[in-house]
Amino acid sequence: CNDVYEEKTDEGYSYRGDPMEIALINAADKEKISHEDLLDRFKMKQDYTFDNTRKMMSQIYKSNGKFYVFAKGASEVILNNSEKISSNGTVKNLDDEQKANILTQVKTFANEGLRVIALATKEVEDDSIPQEDAEKNLTFLGLAGFIDPPRKEAKQAISECKAARIDVKMITGDYEITAKAIADEVGIDSSNIVLGSQIENMSDDDLQVTVKNSSLFARTTPEHKLRIVKALKNNGERVAVTGDGINDAPALRSADIGVAMGLTGTDVAKNVADMVLLDDNFATITLAVETARKLYDNLRKGVRYYLAVKLALIVIFLLPVLFNIPLPFAPIQIILLELFMDLAASATFVVEPSESDVMAKPPNNPEEKFMDLNLQMGIYFGGLSLIVAVLSVYFLAYFQGLSQALTMAFATWMVCHVFLAYNMRTEKDPLYKVGFFSNLMTHLWAILVIITLLVIIYVPPLQAIFSTTQLTITDWVTIVVISAIATFWIELVKILRTNI
Repeated sequence: CNDVYEEKTDEGYSYRGDPMEIALINAADKEKISHEDLLDRFKMKQDYTFDNTRKMMSQIYKSNGKFYVFAKGASEVILNNSEKISSNGTVKNLDDEQKANILTQVKTFANEGLRVIALATKEVEDDSIPQEDAEKNLTFLGLAGFIDPPRKEAKQAISECKAARIDVKMITGDYEITAKAIADEVGIDSSNIVLGSQIENMSDDDLQVTVKNSSLFARTTPEHKLRIVKALKNNGERVAVTGDGINDAPALRSADIGVAMGLTGTDVAKNVADMVLLDDNFATITLAVETARKLYDNLRKGVRYYLAVKLALIVIFLLPVLFNIPLPFAPIQIILLELFMDLAASATFVVEPSESDVMAKPPNNPEEKFMDLNLQMGIYFGGLSLIVAVLSVYFLAYFQGLSQALTMAFATWMVCHVFLAYNMRTEKDPLYKVGFFSNLMTHLWAILVIITLLVIIYVPPLQAIFSTTQLTITDWVTIVVISAIATFWIELVKILRTNI
């Protein structure tokens, strides 16, 4: 009695489907009971699939001219539908005392974190019997307990989610005791367990209050799961939901982010989900959150740098016009800056590593503007750094000759570009925290910039093209010192803020 799909391989048979059903087949194999032999002897004639209302499934098989119902499902349901019990090959009437003893054993298994189902059977006249009749007056066969321990990394992943202000809730159809044991193991608050039967009696408003204070929901159905998702969304939460079954599809679709299981998930669940976990591992969700936050932060860094440079370029051209002196850059230099410097530097921010607080801050408010005050201030101060450095050098060198001033202004712009890029690699962490050499792309870009600058300044044919002249050691010291002072104050502020 299962819905497992068999696939023949070079090494025998492999199975796809519910892990619990595969576990039953593997347990039978260990007892030398061949699943293939059973399918040869028993031919399925009727299939009454599992649903969350009945909490059981049954199938009718034919063997040697006789018809048999095989059923499995929730222990209390199978027991309620059973009138007899098979023990050591003998079939006897099943009384209330025996049912109570069986339920006690179910609770014992559940306390150990096992998922428990019951098995039953009976013989019928033919396969035309209706489902309701097929699942009555069964003969109880026994219990099956499944240990499905959380992966080792699950507890750490949930702890990281909590640090990132992500509230992890567990919604399961398992027994209350089993659910509590698993929740306690992985670090989910189990102090206020809500059962599916309680949700049935709650209004939508009551449920909205309940989901704020509860993290564990047991003996639930897919309908309950959907109501919980809607209640969370009505509370203003952004909701991600995991699921693998056909019945999970409504909740997956209703969530802001539906996450389906790639290994055990049904095609229906995968099709409605926004994301599919290829390894069915909760830790992968945590990794996805961290990666998304890192990419968002790096996008802000790239935009901040690019717009700071553009702001500086505009102001650097406006001020000389006001003072009625020549512009500090030649047109060909501007073309070089636009095509080579800004975009190339901004692209290096994409591969920046995460900062230390990436998983220690709350999720971004979706209503908050991307260009917030913090980003605007970064643009203004970054642009101001470039403006101060370039114009300071330009005016200092202006009285030494226009060609000298233009070359030193251009060199300062290039060097300051590099320094500013390093200072803007992080927003809060000092650079030493993420590692100075952690972004190889930035170093390659910086080296290329310096080589290009030296070639333009010291190769005679290029001097004529780019309107440059050779610089002395003193000129270079002036350029580097002023560029460093104008930009590395940003890094100094981050160091002081970290240590205070």
